[in-house]
Order: sequence, then C-alpha cells, then structure tokens
Amino acid sequence: QGAMRGKFVAVLLVGMVMSEPRRVILRRYEESLQISGSALSLVGGVETLLLDEGEKFDVEYVNQLHENTIVHAHGLNPASYKTGQDGFPLVEDWLIPADRAKHVVFDINQTGTFFMHSHYGMQHAKGLALPIIIRERNFPSSLGIVHGHLNDAEDFILMLEDWCPYTMMRTSDEKCSLNSPDSALAQMKLMWTSVPKLIQASFQTCEAPVDESHVKYERHTINRKQEFQTEMSTAETYARLRLINGGSMTNYRIHCPKGSKIVQVDGNWVVPYSCDKLWISVGQRYDLLVQKSTEITLLAIAESFNRVPNMNDVAIFRALFANSTSPRTSLPLALNATGRADDELDFRLRRVQEAPMDYSGAENISIRLSGKHGYMSINGSSLIPPGPSDPDFTCVGEPRIFRLQRGKKYCFTLVNSNGDSHSFHMHGHDFVTLETSDGEIPYMHGLNSPVFRDTVLVPGGNCARRKICFEASNPGGGVWPFHCHMSFHLSAGMLLLLAYEDSVKSDTNLIDVCNHKSIQFWNKAKPYFAGGLLAMIFLFSVYLAFQRKGERETLYVGLNEGGRIAKGRKNSRHRKPNKPHEVFTGQKSNQSQKSREERDELITGHLPGLRSMV
Repeated sequence: QGAMRGKFVAVLLVGMVMSEPRRVILRRYEESLQISGSALSLVGGVETLLLDEGEKFDVEYVNQLHENTIVHAHGLNPASYKTGQDGFPLVEDWLIPADRAKHVVFDINQTGTFFMHSHYGMQHAKGLALPIIIRERNFPSSLGIVHGHLNDAEDFILMLEDWCPYTMMRTSDEKCSLNSPDSALAQMKLMWTSVPKLIQASFQTCEAPVDESHVKYERHTINRKQEFQTEMSTAETYARLRLINGGSMTNYRIHCPKGSKIVQVDGNWVVPYSCDKLWISVGQRYDLLVQKSTEITLLAIAESFNRVPNMNDVAIFRALFANSTSPRTSLPLALNATGRADDELDFRLRRVQEAPMDYSGAENISIRLSGKHGYMSINGSSLIPPGPSDPDFTCVGEPRIFRLQRGKKYCFTLVNSNGDSHSFHMHGHDFVTLETSDGEIPYMHGLNSPVFRDTVLVPGGNCARRKICFEASNPGGGVWPFHCHMSFHLSAGMLLLLAYEDSVKSDTNLIDVCNHKSIQFWNKAKPYFAGGLLAMIFLFSVYLAFQRKGERETLYVGLNEGGRIAKGRKNSRHRKPNKPHEVFTGQKSNQSQKSREERDELITGHLPGLRSMV
C-alpha cells in the first residue's frame, strides 16, 4: 500500500549539508508523497530531523512549492516570535516566498517528541510534515527503574496521518483522484454558508455528540503506510514508541502493546503509567516504553462510536526481530466501535519533576467553542488565517486578541457547544489541565501535579469543557496563536491570538490583523447578511412588479431616485458588502473602502437588469 497517492501532494525533502544550518527542502510532486535525503536520520526506519539536547534549532527552509509557505516546529517554544521563528503567518514578511529560502534559528531547552508542519492553508493536510526528535543526554532519576530501561531502549517513530478527505457532498473515492483537502474545504464552506440562521444560533445551545467529523478519510497510515513493519535490534532490551498524531482531523484510539507504560506526553515526563488503550488527538504526542518480545504490535483506529469501523479505518505498526519465523499476530476484521474521543488520562497522569504550581489567583476567562457550522468559531466570531488562495486574515464578528501581562497566570475554560471534538494547541507555552466535564482534577500545590502539555482534547457534545492554566512566561513576549489543530476547523477561523502587552506597545501593527472599519461595518450589516438570499429574491420580485406597472420611481425598494442604495424610506442610506460572497466570509484585513459610486457599480453589475433602472 506504500506511500499514499494523490493529484496534489506536498513533500518534505531534507538535503545533505556538511555544516549548519540543516537544509530542509519543501517540494511538491504530482503522483506521490516521499520524504528522503541523507541529512535525515533514520529512527526505527523512519526519516526524522534528529537533534540532541542543548543543540540549537538551526534550519534553512528552501521553498520549492511554487507558492508561499511557512513551517511551524510543533511543540517547540522559541524565546522570540520576531521574524517568524514560530512558523505562523502573522506577518506577511515572515512567509517563505516561492523559490526562496529562509534561515530559522533559536535555542532549545526541551527534549522529547515533536514534529514540523506547514502552517499555511491546507499544505499540512497535503502531507507537508516531518517528525522531530530531541534526544536526552540524561533521564530524570525520579523515573525510578524506568530510568535504566530508557537507557536500554531502541527508538521507533509512529506518525499517524489521514489521507483523501471527503464530505457528505461527495462520495468515497478509494483512488483519491477526485478528493483533495482543497476540494473538501470548498464543499465545507458551501455547507457553512447555506445555513445562516444555524450559524448565528449554534453557539447558544449544547448539541449532542456527532459520529466522527463532517470530513471523512479514505485511508489512515502510520509512517505513510497503512501497515508499517520494521525490524528490531537485539542490542536493546526495550523499545520506546514515539507516537505523533500528525493528521488533519482524526483522533485515534490506540491499542497499546502488552506491558506498555506511558513515560512522556507532548515532550513532558510523566510518572510511568500502564497503558492498555489511550486516545491521541490531533497534534498530541505520547511516548510508550515496552519490553521487546517476538513481535510488538500497535493498532490505531480512527474515532467512531455509532458504527463498526472497517479495516480502512485502522493503521498497524509491527516491529519484529530480524529473521523472525514466528507467525504474525492475527487481527480481527470486525472491530468494536472505538467510542467517543475523551482524554480520560487527564485525571491519571502526573508530572515527574515537581515544581510549585498554584493557580488560585489566576485570571479566569471563559471561551465558548461555537464553530460546528463554520465562521462563528469562538464566542460567535472567527479569525481565519492566511493561505495560498487568500493571503490575508479574514475577520468575522469581533475576534478576540487576549492581552497577557508578563508573569501573570491565566486559566481558560473551554466550553464546547457543538457536537464535534476540538484539539486545541497553544504556541509558545505549555499548560496544565485542572478541570474536565467530570470535575476538578485533584492535586496539591507543588505535589502530585497534573502534567504539562501543549495540546488538549475538548470532547464533542453536551457542552464538554476543559479548564487549562498557564503562566505568561515566554521570555520573548510576543504574539502567539491558540487554535484548534484540526485543519478544517482552523480554516473556519477557530483561532485566538495571545499578545503580551509589552510587545503590543512596541509592535502595535503585529496584532492589527483585522481592519477595524471592516469589523465595524460587518457588525452593522450582518443582520441584513443573514437574510441575504431572501433579500435578493425580494429585489427581483419588486423589479418584476415594477416592470409590469411601468413605474420607475419609488416602487423599487432598495434604489432611490438618485440610484443610491437605500432601505426603507426614500432618503435612507445603508452600506452593502462589495461582493455577494462576503456574506459569510467577512471582510479582508487589507481591503480598502471603495467609493460610493464603485460600490453601486459592483452591486448593480451583479444583478442583471438593475443597471438599466438606475
């Protein structure tokens, strides 16, 4: 089954260089997705960017995609946001133009399992991703006996991904010749913009959980294969399985190898915890330690709770000794439904290295996740990031930019109003989960503390909630994204910006991603936009009545005697949007205000027959 094929696939290719920086080449191929290059290290048979503790992140990205891009090192926290080290397109100048290169360097004080991926449009969903491993010089002594086992462990990468997305508007396509992330997003946008009343009301209620996402996938893979098999060395007694959910939308139920223990989460050490099954949501990482046997087998099953998944919903990892003659473990063709994704381990995992942790005086902020129907993603508003087809931020409603005071502690309570689950990732910081829908997570200040992580799963349905807390302690300050890591949800604007106040004072333009006039204009006009389709029908009806009666002056509600846009009385004025498609996508941040004559020309030009009336 090998590498997944598609009409348009992006590729990460790391080329060999003899000195720093490491050169990463971003390429596109028509037929297949490949990752190769002698500068990469093989970790358990998978090509990986391999770094050592204390080493700088020093990479030169060479863009051969023939379009702009930017790359984010997921889970790593650079101490500066300037010039785009974090890899988020907050400022256009931070992008890597086509056929150009960009050098990114910053210090690393972290170890563990991470990955890099594009943060521009749907490039990540097309395959632009690569594992990053930062090897430890020493392991925490507080791990106990596991400390010695880690020194005697062989590393294996298990990168989970989903391929060939399709929606209810298009049927399944096993060859992936018709479906692509771009076409699926276009279909989702069409569905979002067709239900304006639902869009406005969706965040006011608690919906029931839905089965899977509205976007489904033909294939699920581990290391780009539906069944990945690799060879184990006899030199080590243990295996360290580094799980990365690098997918676009899918949460996976992991069936752990027998005797597995969780030792690290999102690059943070935890008290070793026995693992039978676990959920891994989009963007999360888990490190498992297991003693080697004749065969190590791991199953990853795509989330489903109302149907029995088929074998296309399953990805398999096998590790065997060389020349093994034992039969492979048989797998059931019909599997029990995986259930509803829920990060139940939040209640059980505890941090290894204790430090004082007291959030009793933190500022509490409630955030309502309201984005099932798109374009009203958080508290009824959306901030849609740039991409190749739309190089500017799009603002719908009043997206929040949270101001952070350096050294202050904050707690966000995420309440999910819709049936879809959301996997929220914070750039530049780690956080702890202190509360779920089941109540507070018990801990003592500085003792028995919940684990730090950078990505949290908020389950779908019944207004599920997660309370996460963090300290505004990034030494570089700056402006950092906090967003749902599911590609289609981010494309609908499920994004917040966290801005340090001292950075805002010196770099005001960095967070002025929304043109304030556009935001005010949208808020003033959106009651009319919600009934846009009905308004158009009404205009045509009036026009037909006008034609029949042969009158030209006041029968047409909407155009006054001078041909200006009006609503109600003859001399009233009201601005209309420049284009009909802006009804639900909002206003562009760089859009200039057109003259009244230009707006009238655009509007009458979109309605055949109106020009002759003016």
